This record gives sequence, structure tokens and C-alpha cells, in this order.
Amino acid sequence: MTAAPEKASGRSRLRTAIVGTFNLWTTLLLATVFLALLFLVAVVTLFQARRFYSEFCVRHFSRLMLWLARTPMRVHGGPAGDGQFFYMPNHPSGPDIFVLMALGLPNTRFFLSRGVLKRYPPIGLIAAIMGVFFTPNQRDTPARIRCFERACRHLAKSGESVLGSPEGQVVPEPTVGRFNRGVFHLATLLQVPIQPLYLYFPPGTSAGRGYAPDKPEVDVYFLPLIPTAGWRVEEVDSNKERVRQVFLDFGQKLAEARGDAR
Repeated sequence: MTAAPEKASGRSRLRTAIVGTFNLWTTLLLATVFLALLFLVAVVTLFQARRFYSEFCVRHFSRLMLWLARTPMRVHGGPAGDGQFFYMPNHPSGPDIFVLMALGLPNTRFFLSRGVLKRYPPIGLIAAIMGVFFTPNQRDTPARIRCFERACRHLAKSGESVLGSPEGQVVPEPTVGRFNRGVFHLATLLQVPIQPLYLYFPPGTSAGRGYAPDKPEVDVYFLPLIPTAGWRVEEVDSNKERVRQVFLDFGQKLAEARGDAR
């Protein structure tokens, strides 16, 4: 009696795998074409127009990718102004990098895993032209410390905003994963407000680590700013958990308001 459902489930998994592989290679192909165009623009501008690459070129490319993936993005709120902020999103899906880049956040650098350069070279090279900070593997603590120290010196001098996920890896909805200390140590040293960004995929629609979500859609919520003035390095762990609780509370309220099971 269970053979038919099991067979149907097997076909569904096979279809998901095939569609996911196709979407991945299509994404990389389009990213390669866009990389060539972006490189030409960068050469013409002598690699001196980072904000133009990020806030115009990559922003519109990311929006095109979301449109092709039939992934509607609804944005609730927006940046608090032109000041310096630390944007902190949750990380519910691998492809949400396109969601974040599609926001076109003003004068903002990104943190991105160095592994992207190896796994998805076209996307990694696009990010390099944007001027992202590539973070080493989480197990390489000394290298990560050096990375954050370099970023801190640069950001303190430039006054640019920065975006980095405190989770450091994909943690699909409805869970909010463990937060890492690095971004909070950096926020403490910079003493700039944290702008939480909550990315929400309805149940069953998140792509997770893959590229074939079922009826994908995403909402991006700009939550109230969290001031860091007066934060001390010895308080990093307690502040980290306090900010994580903001994400947990908002996610729970959002699920209840939408009637999602948690």
C-alpha cells in the first residue's frame, strides 16, 4: 500500500534535484556573462567606482536574477539614513545573497565567505569587484581575527556601512542559528548602530542550501536600530545573545501573525 506514495516521493526528489542543478548552472552562466560586463565597466572606471558597481550594476543584476527565478521580494522599511550602520541579516537561504545585493544598501561593504570563490567563482569575482571582505573558514580563528581587524581599520577610516550575517552559515526558517562573536566584536569596536534585517520565507518555500525552492518568495524587514554606543568588548557574548533574541522574538511574532506553524 505504501509503494505508490514512496515512488511518487522518489520522483519528486529526483525532479527537485534536476531542477536545482539546472538552476544552479543557469545562475553561474548568467553570472559569468555579467562578470565580463562588470569587469569592462571596472576597467573603464579604473576600479574606482565601487559604489556604482554595487548600488547600480550588481543591484540590477540581482533583481534580474530574482525576477528570472520568479522570486518576488517585498521590502518592509528601509535604511535609516546615510550614516554608518552594521547591517545584520539572518541567513535562511543560500540564494539570499541576491536578495541582499538587490537592496542596493547605500555605501555598504559586505562580508562573504571565502569559500564562495572556490565553489562559485563567477559570483566570488563579482563580489571581489564590489570590494567585499572575504572571511576565512570559521575553524581558522587567527585568520578570521586578522580579517576583522583589517575590516575594522578600513571601516573606521572610510565611514562605510557593512553587512555581515551573525549566523555565518545557512540556517533555514523557522530556526535562527547560533550567532558568531566576530561581527559583534567588530560592531563593538566601531560603535555604530546595528540594523537588523529579517529575511522571511513562508514555510516550505525557502531554498535552504539549494536552488530550487517551491513557489519562492521573500520578505525583508528592517527592524528597529540597536545602538552600540557604550558597548564593551567584555560584553560581546551578552550583547550577541540579546541581539539574537530580537531575531527570535520577531520571527515568532511574524509566524503568529501569518498563522505559520512553528
